[in-house]
Amino acid sequence: MNDTTELVPLNKQSIKTYANATRRLRRNVGTKAPTTVELINFELAGRNPRDIASCFLDHLRDLERRRHIEPGRKPGQRGVAQPRVPLVRANWPGRRPPVPMSDPTRN
Repeated sequence: MNDTTELVPLNKQSIKTYANATRRLRRNVGTKAPTTVELINFELAGRNPRDIASCFLDHLRDLERRRHIEPGRKPGQRGVAQPRVPLVRANWPGRRPPVPMSDPTRN
């Protein structure tokens, strides 16, 4: 006999997410709403390997975009941070020069 049951450990937050989704469905659909386990099985059943790998790679790209790495440092490198170079603002045509702070007419 082919046993296709595999135990997969899930953290509480993942189970809670599916349980909340089940409650939402129960409010919208009523008695036809699936249980939490049925909802997890439904989520996993319709996936193909390419789709799963693509979603995971998208997740990794999103993490990289959100992670702040200081310029001149390699990821994971520790030590004293390099001083940041101040930005030099160019005088754009039509822009007034900055008012000195000691000007009494300034609000």
